Amino acid sequence: MCLYLALNPEIQRKVQAEVENVIGNSFPQLDHRKSVPYTRAVIFESLRCSSLTPIGIARRVLEDMAVGGYIIPKDSLVFSNIYCAHHDPEVWDDPHSFKPERFLSSDGTRVVKCNDLIAFSFGKCACPGEVLAKDQLFVFLTSILQRFVVSLDPSEKRPTMNAKCSITRFPLPHKLVLEDRRN
Repeated sequence: MCLYLALNPEIQRKVQAEVENVIGNSFPQLDHRKSVPYTRAVIFESLRCSSLTPIGIARRVLEDMAVGGYIIPKDSLVFSNIYCAHHDPEVWDDPHSFKPERFLSSDGTRVVKCNDLIAFSFGKCACPGEVLAKDQLFVFLTSILQRFVVSLDPSEKRPTMNAKCSITRFPLPHKLVLEDRRN
């Protein structure tokens, strides 16, 4: 998430302004979430773009079924491709761009529910820690941006959003600079 903010300083400033306006210097509380829609949209867009778990867990087909003209036999294992779902141009306008606004109402005052965001999988196999993870991301992001400006290390080559993939997906090594905003 910090890399997305360093690569998009205007988005970072917008989150900082919203956090400053609503939370000020207080410790971020979960009750603040409803009052900072842009901040929440940045979290959701980070989850979509990063797709930390690119492939969902295996699901067993309980009976023969047809999907898109193909027969999937009973007891087959099926995996959801979360990365593809999050980067499908038929679902997401300009899917490889970081656009938090896609999770906001047209007037920008509230987060809109998006069933196409499946960062924690879906259905009965969805991650039971989803709520806790989103809570932690909220506290982390707001706490960091209250105090710091996140930027790219000027001595390093500009990082790309290319990633290493295995069971999880993570960015290639990069350096960021955290500058204290209070100075």
